[in-house]
Amino acid sequence: MYYDYPSIGVMNGEYYFAAAKNGGDQVEVWKTDGTAGGTVQAVDIDPDMGADPWSFKAFNGKIFFLTYTSFGQTYKKTSSLFSLDSQGNLESYPYTVSNSNYDQIQHFEIWNNHIYVYTPDNDALSQLDINTGSYTSIASLSVEFMQPTAEGLLIIRITQWCQ
Repeated sequence: MYYDYPSIGVMNGEYYFAAAKNGGDQVEVWKTDGTAGGTVQAVDIDPDMGADPWSFKAFNGKIFFLTYTSFGQTYKKTSSLFSLDSQGNLESYPYTVSNSNYDQIQHFEIWNNHIYVYTPDNDALSQLDINTGSYTSIASLSVEFMQPTAEGLLIIRITQWCQ
């Protein structure tokens, strides 16, 4: 699944991106130092289906990104936030919406040393504590996009306030 989000993230001089091995359809996280020999699959999150990662962003010595996967016969769709450090250690930050067939983080931004996520299933803007993996709801609203600026502001385009 590909969206209009950054498709390449840079950490420690290496570029992280989504690609399929040998032209297949199982898209995973890859990295490169810019050479053919330095281009390798960084991690295999879902060896059966592919993780379809997108929105790569460096923060706090890790590359953060989203994945999109469907599970089993219940067709439960989920997009999850992951981080990967330079040694290849993968960490997941699951977000669960109760009573929903869709647990999706649609957007995330890193701003002012915090990670903010928007989940359309419960119209929530939340802040992630990466030390505990817990989310704190900030507001109930519909977000079209979030974008940090060079001036240190976080622009959030809100399409609807929710009750």
